[in-house]
Amino acid sequence: MFLKMSRVLAILIFALSIPLYDATAQNTIMLEGSADLQWHINPTTLEITAWRSTDQTRVLFSEAQQQKLPTANISSFQTLARWTAPHPSGDLKFTCKLNGNDLIVTIASPVPSNTTRTVTFPIIKEIDSQDEWIMPFFEGVRITHDNKVWRNKLLTIKNESLLEKLSFPAFSLHNPQNNTARVYLIQDQFHNTLTFSSSSPQPKSSASETALSAVDSDKPIQLTITHAFTPVQKERSYTVRFSLDKPDDLLLPAKKYRTYLKQTGQFVSLKDKIKITPKAQRLIGAIHAYVWGPQIVDGNDLSPKAAKAFATKIIIAENQNHKETLTAKIWSMLTPAEQTLIKEIAAEEWVNAYQRRKLAAILDRLIRTNTTGTAEEPISSITQQQKIALQNLELLAIAFPGVFDNTAEWGGGISTRMITQLQEAGIKRINLSTGGLNSTNFKPQAAEAADKAGYLFGPYDSYHSIHHPDTDPEQTWDTAQFDLELYNTGGIINAQGKPKHGFKKRGYKLSPLMAKPYVAKRVNNIKGGVNHTGWFVDCDAFGEVYDDYASKHTQSQIQGAVQRLDRMKWLSSQHDLVVGSEGGSSYAIPAIHFAHGMMTPVIGWGDPLRKDKKSKYYVGRYYPDSGPDVFMKTVPLQDKYVKLYYDPASRLPLYQAAFHDAVIATHHWSNASLKYSNTIQTIALLEQLYNVPPMYHLNQDTFKKQKDTIVNAAKFFQPIHEATVFTALTELVYLTNDCLVQKTVFGEKTVIYANFGDTDYQIDDKTNLAAGSIIAKLIQREQILHYKP
Repeated sequence: MFLKMSRVLAILIFALSIPLYDATAQNTIMLEGSADLQWHINPTTLEITAWRSTDQTRVLFSEAQQQKLPTANISSFQTLARWTAPHPSGDLKFTCKLNGNDLIVTIASPVPSNTTRTVTFPIIKEIDSQDEWIMPFFEGVRITHDNKVWRNKLLTIKNESLLEKLSFPAFSLHNPQNNTARVYLIQDQFHNTLTFSSSSPQPKSSASETALSAVDSDKPIQLTITHAFTPVQKERSYTVRFSLDKPDDLLLPAKKYRTYLKQTGQFVSLKDKIKITPKAQRLIGAIHAYVWGPQIVDGNDLSPKAAKAFATKIIIAENQNHKETLTAKIWSMLTPAEQTLIKEIAAEEWVNAYQRRKLAAILDRLIRTNTTGTAEEPISSITQQQKIALQNLELLAIAFPGVFDNTAEWGGGISTRMITQLQEAGIKRINLSTGGLNSTNFKPQAAEAADKAGYLFGPYDSYHSIHHPDTDPEQTWDTAQFDLELYNTGGIINAQGKPKHGFKKRGYKLSPLMAKPYVAKRVNNIKGGVNHTGWFVDCDAFGEVYDDYASKHTQSQIQGAVQRLDRMKWLSSQHDLVVGSEGGSSYAIPAIHFAHGMMTPVIGWGDPLRKDKKSKYYVGRYYPDSGPDVFMKTVPLQDKYVKLYYDPASRLPLYQAAFHDAVIATHHWSNASLKYSNTIQTIALLEQLYNVPPMYHLNQDTFKKQKDTIVNAAKFFQPIHEATVFTALTELVYLTNDCLVQKTVFGEKTVIYANFGDTDYQIDDKTNLAAGSIIAKLIQREQILHYKP
């Protein structure tokens, strides 16, 4: 009995010795989760603090507001608190509740208003120089205090959309010294903006990556999130979830968000999507590529002998004045410059590659021309276009024996010959996208060949912008062309009554509600002529959603997002298409199978050095359409962008930790795997470490040059992805102090090691990881794979 009393007394003395956080003195509400964790909320300032008694740690989660809120009707009991902030335009209602040890704060504005009302919450500030930002920018980044480039980058983010900026709405600040991780999960991710600031001089809101070094980021950085309650919203609440954890797991915010989605029934796995769209299983183990070259005739299709024979026969017919022949008709359809080229080719002993390319362009135009109808007859149906081209090819084959043989194989990257080359190289799985909406209209056989090979094949589509039908062809693009009625009525209108400009400030941004019937018309027309198995819809998963105040199609951001997701789901359910989109923002995960823009996002938009033709960093022209330089030309990348986007010590596979088994995500097409000469090896290692598919830009010529690189990457990626595709990425470990040797773990199935350094690393007594290489251990298959790019 004495011993028991002694223990009780000792416990009481110990408990009394702990300096409890005084809630009463601070005019706060205290909610208590487990025995060792308390949350303190100040209703008038919205300051939120967590108190962990086991190690006597006090952590400030949200700074006090400068302007105090009036409060009324405050009530609290153990795990729940409520109060009201009275206001003439409508009261704000606050609810704080505990879910386990997590604090969930909801702010509701139940009374609709004719004006937008904003709430800035939370206000998050670094505690000290040990704080590390774990942020889902594109795939994910870890920003330490000594990473000046990234800290300066943060300070350029001013009033930017959370939906566009973050891949998913959860992030954290890890502090190893205090043994804390502050995790923030924004459950209502629409209508929010992010602003980073510090006490040092701030950049203007228009500051960009091109001037990162101009900002001093040594001072503590603060992040404020502002939520807007707008007049068009039906959903008028805003919820933030706070968690206090340990800093050991760098993937913590991704795992927290994944758990939240699963608990609320919002997580949709790739396995579930395959049940609806069976061909989506072709993504498993597939590399990704854009194929270029929509021409019916490519320069490589014409041998010097065939080109000379064609030109000679036309010249002979013209000299003999054969007015009624096909050759004479062809001559009459040529421009003076084209006629001169034909004469030059006929006179040559050896027709060079340049001349053959020019001749191929002439033939391509002639084959597409409706020579039997009238100029007034519109040829809108793809099947009609194909019929005209086929008839013209048949006539040419008869008129020019030996020149137009095997034309079904002709073309550049979009051709059956390209598909055959991929198969012969040993590429078993590939997701092929074309560079445009109508690139395959005259090449249905390419789509058929891809389907028979087990590949995915589809066009690039978009409903982001709409242009006037009479816009200069050089200032518009086919996906932005609809009709005059939609142009006049379908543009999104902002709160000031002005239309929102489209991409590059051309035309307008298009209401997804008004676009709906046009989506069906466009897709049905294209699918009627070409058997596509995939479909890429630009922008729909990027986060560009808006409140629309147009009287005919008023919508909130959420409603606009739902419309975008519905049209992508329609593509899958009605046409059995495997659907991808730009970005891959978390709201779009249920509707897409693949995403382009997470592994590497858009880089250096507007940077003059990347546009200056005299600069070594010039990314290239947007032509020729057989292989645009901007995508296919390899150039160096400025060091600041390498540090931001390709530094393995600051990158994290957050997106893969959240969604590896839900969506296949890779690079933005503007930054494919081989685009930058000084990042090729690093990105090859990162792709395999994160189990993310490489991306390439192909035509027949580039594939011949890059074949070995592509095939080696594909053969290593495929078996690992097959083993992990339905498994989450569960662990990232730094094996060296410089973070250049890393390990990822996918459940209990696969472990992958990557060495980004210059020296070998000994994994164990039997396994040496060479510098610049990867080793993958497929546990269930008892298989070890090696790769060195």
